[in-house]
Amino acid sequence: MNAIILCLITLQDVPPSALATPRAGNDFAHQVLRVESEDSLCSQAFSYETLQNGLGFSQNHNWMMADDFYSVYEWDLFRVEIWAIYSESNPQSILIQIRSDLSGPGSVIDSGTSNSLSHQDTGYSQWGYPLWYNDIAVSYIGFPVGKSWLALQTIGTGNNYWLAADQQWADMSYFSANNGGSWSSSQMEYGTPCEQFMILNRYSPALERNP
Repeated sequence: MNAIILCLITLQDVPPSALATPRAGNDFAHQVLRVESEDSLCSQAFSYETLQNGLGFSQNHNWMMADDFYSVYEWDLFRVEIWAIYSESNPQSILIQIRSDLSGPGSVIDSGTSNSLSHQDTGYSQWGYPLWYNDIAVSYIGFPVGKSWLALQTIGTGNNYWLAADQQWADMSYFSANNGGSWSSSQMEYGTPCEQFMILNRYSPALERNP
C-alpha cells in the first residue's frame, strides 16, 4: 500500500485511472449519508465501510465515468451529489452528460457544464488523500423515462477520482479513456464491478420548466 500511495503522490505522466482496491477489511463502520429528499431520483450514498475504489474522471487525462439510473418521469436534474478524491485543488467546473442506454452508456441526450460546485471535507481519508463530498448545482439537464446514464468529467488539472463501491444498486459503472468516445465496464477495466457513490435530485413539480 505504501508503494501505491508513493506512486500517486509523484503524479506520473500517465497516472493510473483508478486508485487501488483498499484494505480487505477496516476498523471503521461509520457512514456519511445524505438524507433523501422527496425529489430524490437516485440514492447511492457514500459509506466509508463500503468504499472500494476511486475511478478516474479527469478531463486533462480524457477520463470520464458513467453510472446508470432509472426514472419513471421525463424531467430535469436539479442537483448531483458525489464523493471524490482530488490530487490537487478541488475542481470548480464539471461536465455533466445524460446518455442513452445501450447495455452501457450510449449517445448523449443532454449535457451541460456546472460552475457551481461546493466541496466539503468528510473527515475521512484513503490512499493518502482526503475524501470530499461535492454538491453540484445543475441547470436544466433533461433525462427521459427509463434507464439513462449519468456521465461526469472534471475540468482542470490534477488526477481526480470519483469514489465507488462494489456493485450493489443496479448496473455496474463504465469508464472511458477518450472523453466518452468508447466505454468499458468497471469489471473489464479494473477487475471488479463497481458503482459510483452518487445522489441525483430532480426538479420538483413546482419548478418544472415550460415546454
